[in-house]
Formats: sequence, C-alpha cells, structure tokens
Amino acid sequence: MWVYVSPASWPLWIALGFLAATLAMRPSRVRSLARAFAALCLVLLIAPLDLLMLRPLESRYQRPEKLPEKAIVVMLTGSERLALSEYSRLSEYDSAAERVIATAELGLAHRAWPIWVVGGIRTAKGLRDVDIAARTLGLRIEADRLALLDRSTTTWTNAVIAAKLWRSLPQPERLPIVLVTSAAHMPRAIQSFQAQGLQPIPYPVDYRALASDVQPTLDFDILSTLGRYSTALHEWIGLIAYKYMYGTKGI
Repeated sequence: MWVYVSPASWPLWIALGFLAATLAMRPSRVRSLARAFAALCLVLLIAPLDLLMLRPLESRYQRPEKLPEKAIVVMLTGSERLALSEYSRLSEYDSAAERVIATAELGLAHRAWPIWVVGGIRTAKGLRDVDIAARTLGLRIEADRLALLDRSTTTWTNAVIAAKLWRSLPQPERLPIVLVTSAAHMPRAIQSFQAQGLQPIPYPVDYRALASDVQPTLDFDILSTLGRYSTALHEWIGLIAYKYMYGTKGI
C-alpha cells in the first residue's frame, strides 16, 4: 500500500491529476492550478522540510561510547535489493547498506558475539533478504555465529520473532541486544522491542539529515529529496500507526 502513496509516487499522481483537470476544467482554472503547484514545488525544493522531518528521528538515539563485554548483535534487514540480487547473483544493496557494514564491523571487533539477521521478505523463487545479508557477512564472519530469522516482514514482527528467540535461550545466554538499523528507523524499532519487554542498545547507522544540511537551499536533486520525504513520512506514519495498533509508547 505504501508504494501507492509514498512521495516517490507523487509525480505520477500529479501528472494524472493534471491530465484529468485539463479534461474536466476550464483552461483558466487549469492555469491557476498549475501556478499553485509550481509554488508548492518551489517551497518543497528550497525549504529543507525533508531534513527537518528526518532530524528528530535520526537524533533520538545515539550509539553508546562503550558497549558491553558480551552482547548479541541484532540487525534488521531492509537494505537488500532482492530482484537485482537474484538477477545478478550478487549481493545488491540500496543506500541503507550501512546496516550490513556496521554489523560486520561489530562482528569483527567482538569475535565472540553472535549475530542475528532478522527479516523475512523473499522473491517468488525463494531468495530471502537474510540470505543476501548473510552472504556478505559470511565473507568475514564465521557461519556458526550467524542466525537467520526469516519469518518477519515488518518492524513489529521483527521484534516479536527476536524476543521469542531471546527468551528461549538459557539464562546465561540472554545477553544484551545491540540493535542495528537505520537512524530514522531506530525509534520505531526500539519501541517495538521495548513492547516485547526488551531494552536493546541502539546502534543507529545510515544517517541522511546532517545538521549542516538543514538550511534553505535550492536542491535540484528532486529524486533524493522525494526519497527523504518518503523515508520521513513512512517512519512518522509508522510510529503513529504502531501506537494505535500495538500500544507502543511515545511517538
């Protein structure tokens, strides 16, 4: 459903709207509508609203200066490009590949830590997002340290599945969880895990709205701007939806 309403789809709906307007409205009204739309586009391009929407999400949690001696790394999938990976037979990622990179760095720095890769999206031929991530992590991380949890397709079910596995462990193995995901996604992920009774240590990566970027500027990279709007709206809507659907705390 999100693909039909995300900012990335707006140009299509706007074009269809203008086409319908030209057929149903008088030319003078169409011109007025076009001027209003042009003004709106200019505001969206000049005003850094996308960055202002992202910053509160990305700045809510910071990586700790010191990590515990023992922990479990839990990485949430979401950066894997399944169709391209299936076609190229390589591990293809989008701009959130820092999730995998940071997980690999943690795994190399802490050789005894187990790593859980949590996801569940797959292609029609059966290629899973966790397979792509594990293939990359497996270049330097021992296979017996990797656990692939492939039965969740949302942030909420990510937390449910991970919490179920964590509680099934013997008490000495119930180590603190270091949660790796994109910075903008971290608030919703943390709230989902907390709703399961866990208190993960946030390890946010994949920042897209740095403080120095929040200033009026004419940005001609419209696709990147729409991508940031899409990420921000997706997360804010997700936080509100989870609060009312699952009773998570805060927004």
